[in-house]
Amino acid sequence: SVEMVGLDADVELFRLSGSLVTNDLNAELCHQQKGPYTIGSPGSAPCVICVGATSHRNNFFNAEGVHLTKPFADDGTRANYSAMGPTLDGRVKPDVLAPGSCVVSSMNSYYLAADPSEGDVENIRSYFQWKGRTYAWNSSSGTSMSTPVVAGAIALWLQADPMLTPSQVLDIISLTSRHTDVSASYPNNIEGYGEIDVYAGMVEVLSRQSSAIGSLIDRHQPA
Repeated sequence: SVEMVGLDADVELFRLSGSLVTNDLNAELCHQQKGPYTIGSPGSAPCVICVGATSHRNNFFNAEGVHLTKPFADDGTRANYSAMGPTLDGRVKPDVLAPGSCVVSSMNSYYLAADPSEGDVENIRSYFQWKGRTYAWNSSSGTSMSTPVVAGAIALWLQADPMLTPSQVLDIISLTSRHTDVSASYPNNIEGYGEIDVYAGMVEVLSRQSSAIGSLIDRHQPA
């Protein structure tokens, strides 16, 4: 089947065999929010830890002093641009969520120099100079921001236990993630196992290595 996204989509199909049958437009595709079955490759692969985005911030002041508000929530729930499962073969995805909205990160200086009028330039929070080039801190949104959060968290866990396998990491995620919807069952095709908790995950990693470490962690206050 082929689904054309957006009311203005224009696609030409050429039949080699069989017949083409049109159906009513899927209403899920007519708005900005991502609906079911929108997680594709590589996130849909069985052994891949698929990351969705939560939205904790939706507004900021840019470098020009202009206050911008983005069209998503600020209450820590799944961001409306974050794709949902299940996969086409019925598996639950995503696996975990992480903050992805209005995340401040560095911007490539060559990107700025090549196209200073690019649309997301309005999201720049500040500029700085380094060795003759102009760099920027940019407020970006998307699962491209939430995925590195999870990758960094897993990197910390691997420092504590370099032998962790992907399945073990996913097990730790399943046991320690925060549930933004207390009425929902987890995992589900909206939030996976919930939003990653880096500290709780590290406690779980260390506790598995030694009961003595677990006892020490029980008395430790997270900072």
